[in-house]
Amino acid sequence: MSALSLLVLVVHLGAPPVGAPPPTMEVVVARGESLAEVAVRTLGDASAASELRALNRLPSGEVRAGTRLKLPGAARARAQSALNAVRAAITQRDAGSSAEAHVRLKGAERLFLSARYDEAAKAADAAWALVSDASAPVHFSVSVDSDAGVTEVASHGGMPVRVEGQGTTRSVSPGQKIRVARGRAPPPTPPEPLPAPHPLTPVRAALLRRPPAQGGGLEPVLVKWVAVPGADGYAVEVTSERGGTWTVDAASAQTALPPLPAGRYRWRVWALKGQERGKPGPTRTFTLEEEPLELDVNGATWQ
Repeated sequence: MSALSLLVLVVHLGAPPVGAPPPTMEVVVARGESLAEVAVRTLGDASAASELRALNRLPSGEVRAGTRLKLPGAARARAQSALNAVRAAITQRDAGSSAEAHVRLKGAERLFLSARYDEAAKAADAAWALVSDASAPVHFSVSVDSDAGVTEVASHGGMPVRVEGQGTTRSVSPGQKIRVARGRAPPPTPPEPLPAPHPLTPVRAALLRRPPAQGGGLEPVLVKWVAVPGADGYAVEVTSERGGTWTVDAASAQTALPPLPAGRYRWRVWALKGQERGKPGPTRTFTLEEEPLELDVNGATWQ
């Protein structure tokens, strides 16, 4: 099964408005505009400058004002959707995904950046076939607001859902949703949520002893986890089995918890991108006990 045949929802939202201009397939470079700025203006991504350079056979990244540049057509959207599908499949099956799938994905990404979109889509399909499970269930929902002319597609689990409208296909991974307006193509695929941070310390079911802290509770516990690339920060949640939850923000991949009373606790961490939380890390537990007081009686004289 190819990535494109994974699951495609064809959203019938009517034809484009009468008199609407055809999509622009060329762009004119403005004065003082770099190729990266053209890529942002037309494709929404500065890294797409390499695609424009390859597509227009430019000898370098320098481009003069007034130059007419061809823009990618529908093949780019198909290739991008295929790449998104295989990335999601590899993420969901990372423990069992093959090294060959990763290699083929990297090759597909290089082809995409070279504007060889049809080849990139085929390479992405080949990578997807190595990690996909055709029998895996797909959970999604579709809601239609006829008055507003908007269809919402939400993916809840399983393999990504592919949404097609006005000749454009988008991939929607579990936990994501998109809203498609009548007469318009589906919007860009939402960014993938940041992966779950892996906890390091305290280890699973650790027994920790701490002396009393000034002001109550015991001396703070230091928690650490594996840093997530692209994260702006982290949120740590600690819950006591006796009741009570604490949330601590952290700028790096470790933080000290507030002084806590003795007891058993669960903790987990999320990576943050702006105001958005990524996937939650696995829950770990630790037990906190008060450290026994040691008395120094060396040299004491008793009478």
